[in-house]
Amino acid sequence: MVGFYNLENLYDTVDNPIKNDNEFTPTGPKNYNTNIYNDKLGKLASVLSQIGTDVPGVPNPDGLALIGVSEIENDTVLNDLVRHPLLSKRGYKIVHYDSRDIRGVDVGLLYNPKYFTVEASDKLFVQLPGGSKDAYFTRDILWVKGKLDGETIHIYVNHWPSRSGGEERSAPARAAAATVAKRHIDSIAKADGEQKVLLMGDLNDDPTSPSVAEILKAKGKAKDVRQGGLFNPWWEMYKNGIGTLAYQDNWNLFDQIIISHPWLKKEQDGFFFYKQFIFNKEFLMENSGRYRGYPMRTWDGNTYRGGYSDHFPTYLVFLKKVQAEPEDNDNKLEVVGGINVWKRFLEKNLNDRIPEENRAPAGRYTAVVSFTIDSEGNVVDLKLEKDPGYGCGAEVMRVMKKSPKWQPATKEGIPVNYRQKQSITFVFDKG
Repeated sequence: MVGFYNLENLYDTVDNPIKNDNEFTPTGPKNYNTNIYNDKLGKLASVLSQIGTDVPGVPNPDGLALIGVSEIENDTVLNDLVRHPLLSKRGYKIVHYDSRDIRGVDVGLLYNPKYFTVEASDKLFVQLPGGSKDAYFTRDILWVKGKLDGETIHIYVNHWPSRSGGEERSAPARAAAATVAKRHIDSIAKADGEQKVLLMGDLNDDPTSPSVAEILKAKGKAKDVRQGGLFNPWWEMYKNGIGTLAYQDNWNLFDQIIISHPWLKKEQDGFFFYKQFIFNKEFLMENSGRYRGYPMRTWDGNTYRGGYSDHFPTYLVFLKKVQAEPEDNDNKLEVVGGINVWKRFLEKNLNDRIPEENRAPAGRYTAVVSFTIDSEGNVVDLKLEKDPGYGCGAEVMRVMKKSPKWQPATKEGIPVNYRQKQSITFVFDKG
């Protein structure tokens, strides 16, 4: 599972003279002190520890393997976060670079080394077009290449320029960030072929905005994505009025995780895309007043609100097919409904007079087939292992192609593919 979370101004309490972080210091207008900092860390750790642990049918006590984050001041706050008691057992590591953003906030990646190893990383500079923003610099894009359970993937963590100063005026700044990301993705594909890409972040634009839909060319329907293209799984949610942050009673879905075409192929040995989620549990929401249902933010002006973030986190679930070995599953495999359903199926569909019709001598004729019961209980990949002749093998193969669903094998509670053999015996007695 892969997630993204805007941590809403996660600063340490130390004044950095080269960054505009004065308000987040003990002497600043927010009276930002160690108690507030530790409370903020605890709340964020609580959220991150829960994301992805309760997906129906997908047991996952380890939570997110990869977490992109934004609005963090430095590597100090990230290290403090991953060392929090609620997260420390997972052993998260970090990837972070300082950027030249005027507020001193950056992006970062947390990763569980149990599932992911870093091979390369860099920061991608975004040149702001003149007049698009008052500031000269914005957050860099973080690029990380690594192995996810042995598979090479490329991760881009983004926090594109905000809409302050007006959505229209600032749009070229977000277009510039989108262009930097897209060109880097395309350059890797040109050099190494199409890759598995995760582009995540607070884009400060919605799935239908020009920066996402036109520059990234991220499609809202998987069937429309071609080789080299990107899929945006948040399109339909946004169209249905679901978002990750709210402003003046309008929901936006700025926090997106966009994936490349190779994640969409379900028939593969590697991970494939399963489903997208917004982690919007009730405890993360304002519970009263005009902002009821909004994300419970950390600050109300200069007053510590004690919330979590003004954004909801998002995450994607990826699955990988696992082939169970013989005797390595949790349940006895049989047709759904049991042995009586299987017997009725054979009585109805199997021509048990095949040996006689093909002039076989009296006797017993056993055909053996092997097949895979996939994680949904379908019979696939049929192979005739033993054919006694006289049309028996062909008849068994014909019938097995019509087989009812089987109860899939499970391993540690998760449905898995399972290879099985089945014998069917024809008895022909001329007497």
